[in-house]
Amino acid sequence: MRLRSVLFDRRMRTYRQQTRDLIDLDQKLSRPLIHPVTQVHEKGNAMKSLRPDTSHKTRPSQDLSTGEHDAYRAKEKLPDGTRCPDCGAVIANGRWQWLTALEGAARERCPACLRIHDDFPAGYVNLTGSYVDEQRAEILSIVHNLASKQKAEHPMQRVMKIVEERGAVKITTTDIHLARAIGDALHRAHAGALEIKYGPDDNIVRVAWHR
Repeated sequence: MRLRSVLFDRRMRTYRQQTRDLIDLDQKLSRPLIHPVTQVHEKGNAMKSLRPDTSHKTRPSQDLSTGEHDAYRAKEKLPDGTRCPDCGAVIANGRWQWLTALEGAARERCPACLRIHDDFPAGYVNLTGSYVDEQRAEILSIVHNLASKQKAEHPMQRVMKIVEERGAVKITTTDIHLARAIGDALHRAHAGALEIKYGPDDNIVRVAWHR
């Protein structure tokens, strides 16, 4: 009970901090897309153009399975065998994996399910333009196929919601890596203009793709 209380308190502090970060990031999104592929780190306001196929090479030190820099990850190390009661993922060798839990295993929500439960995404993907309507089926097929592949390989990378609108598709994800991967995949397949903005602590990302 004490561990759950500590984790809850830390999630609430994280929620408030990330809300402030998100508001600050929103205020900086009014600049129009200029570069075909642009990554922006709000930290220091540094900007540089990127190749579209380097999405998984910019942060080699991050653990994609556990979300090493995800503030929703428990600070105390959970014991191997711990099972998420929502999705069934299991901690093994310090990572959340798709395994069968032992009977009587400890239960703790994984970071992805915590974000889903709190409705607080780490990744925001906004697809806009007339081309989105023209090629909606193909675009959504790329998104769904990539989401399924990433979820199977990395349990903490999941799509939370897909909202379709006229001339737009809005996607939220449980981590920053999947959001970026979706933007890169669409840019490789359909060109267009891609902009990627990270929050101050790299725990929130906004991906905008337009064509």
